[in-house]
Amino acid sequence: MANIHPDIKPNGVSDKYLIDLMYMLQQSLYGLCLKLDVDATVPLTTYRANCYTAIFHTQVWDYRGNKTQNVTTCDHIVMPSGGLPNAALIQWLYDYINAFETLVEQLDTDAITTSDYEDLCYEAIILPYIFESGRYDQQTILGNTVSTGGFTTMLDTAGTPWMVTRIGPTGRPTDRTLCDLLYDILNAWETMCEKLDVDGVTTPPTDKDYEALWYTATVLMKVENSQGSVLGNAQTRLG
Repeated sequence: MANIHPDIKPNGVSDKYLIDLMYMLQQSLYGLCLKLDVDATVPLTTYRANCYTAIFHTQVWDYRGNKTQNVTTCDHIVMPSGGLPNAALIQWLYDYINAFETLVEQLDTDAITTSDYEDLCYEAIILPYIFESGRYDQQTILGNTVSTGGFTTMLDTAGTPWMVTRIGPTGRPTDRTLCDLLYDILNAWETMCEKLDVDGVTTPPTDKDYEALWYTATVLMKVENSQGSVLGNAQTRLG
């Protein structure tokens, strides 16, 4: 029987469920990039190389023993039996945001779609966060940041500064912050998949099953944010 309740919620985040969701999101991004690379109607064939292989530094195993595809450099191996160290979680979040932003930017520059993926699927959704990596060779802070009155803020689409939450190696985010962020990540991913399907009606890619293959069929968990909204798809396993 499918689970109709959220698996990850602000009143207590289970590392077991969080690791499963990390696997699902990373593997979905890999699969979508591979699909773009092999689609004959898509000019660029560097989505997997640029948006996945060159960015991820964490290998994630789900509860079934499946693992995410190979990455160039593996700093962390995350398995349900070993828990989720803060350093691995922070690096995964940084890498996922980096990969997703790189993907929507490449979609905007490729001659296959409309050119507002970054605006609609990243900047308009993943707003109130900035991300720092724990790696010495990754000094870039991700997010649209600006310094205002001594505070780090981010600009929304209208240019208005927002106070933001910093996600970095100094400590694990609170469960509330983590759930809000994961909800936004799911929202951004679903929005991008839906947009690819709509773009495929009039322009390449000609496939119109991105959401079905790489969101509905693969992201089989639900996340509740601090406002009580729920996104995701029902899982089919018990426990």
